[in-house]
Amino acid sequence: MNPTGAAIFGMFGAIWCAVALAALRGGVDVFVFLPALIGIAIIAAALQVSRRAAPRDPAVTRRVQRVVGIASAIEGVAIFIAANVLVNIGRVDLVMPAIAVIVGLHFIPIAHASGRPAFLYVLTVLMLALAGGSLLLPPKPVRDAVVGFGAALLLWGAATVTLARLWRTAPRASPG
Repeated sequence: MNPTGAAIFGMFGAIWCAVALAALRGGVDVFVFLPALIGIAIIAAALQVSRRAAPRDPAVTRRVQRVVGIASAIEGVAIFIAANVLVNIGRVDLVMPAIAVIVGLHFIPIAHASGRPAFLYVLTVLMLALAGGSLLLPPKPVRDAVVGFGAALLLWGAATVTLARLWRTAPRASPG
């Protein structure tokens, strides 16, 4: 994963966390904006790392961007369909776990294309385990909060690990 991917993880981690806070607090209030601070910090760190990171092969970048675009489009459509079906059959309590499953599965083609399969496969398994494990919990708001906070922590953790790895391996500017 590159700094852009880490920034995207930071942003989506903030969204997951905000949804979890809204579930616990019974709606949107000032506290749902607190996760944005973490997301912004990760994005700022990604910008710093991207200034030091070695440029990637343009052909690889194009291929990965294409796969990310396709996987993300399919993910969006799948989330839309799953959420609508679950709401219409009266299973709103399963929307968050279903979204976590879809998000986790969308990492599989990205893992293959990016050259970092083990990292993203582990993230996939953890997202699927989070979704599955949440089914053992009481429904709303507990399940939504656990899935939201869990997904946020997974994404923020993946972003942090990625940025730390890239920072350590980035070429250093010569003094003077």
